[in-house]
Amino acid sequence: MITTACHAPTEKRSHARFCRRNRRKVGAGLHGYVAMIPLSGSTSIITRSGMQAAAQRMQIAASNTANRHTDGFERRDAVQTASPDGGVQTRIVRSGASNDTIGAQLSDAIEARLATLDFAANAAAFRARNDAIGTLFDALA
Repeated sequence: MITTACHAPTEKRSHARFCRRNRRKVGAGLHGYVAMIPLSGSTSIITRSGMQAAAQRMQIAASNTANRHTDGFERRDAVQTASPDGGVQTRIVRSGASNDTIGAQLSDAIEARLATLDFAANAAAFRARNDAIGTLFDALA
């Protein structure tokens, strides 16, 4: 759904600056208003949930690493499942595995790297979607 909206700040001068800045990003709207696109499409839901899941996985790996030699700390893992509306849901679970082994260190390092790459891939898809929408507005303007 594409809507036109003008989120006018209180000062006239800052309103004009807002419109100029957003018109450049999104495309000119009708009658000087700025065309705004809500981030609620299925692509944005999928990429946003992917970025959130990757960030959670990175936090889990960091927590496991920071608590490597903490007595009583239980290693955590991320369990991801498909979301009914698209995307992914992440749950944090206690794994029960030992956190102070070489295998745990390697697992956390690999998981942190994979989470970083997953986040970057989802961010690139999100930017590509926004660029395509901007191109569409440029074509329609």
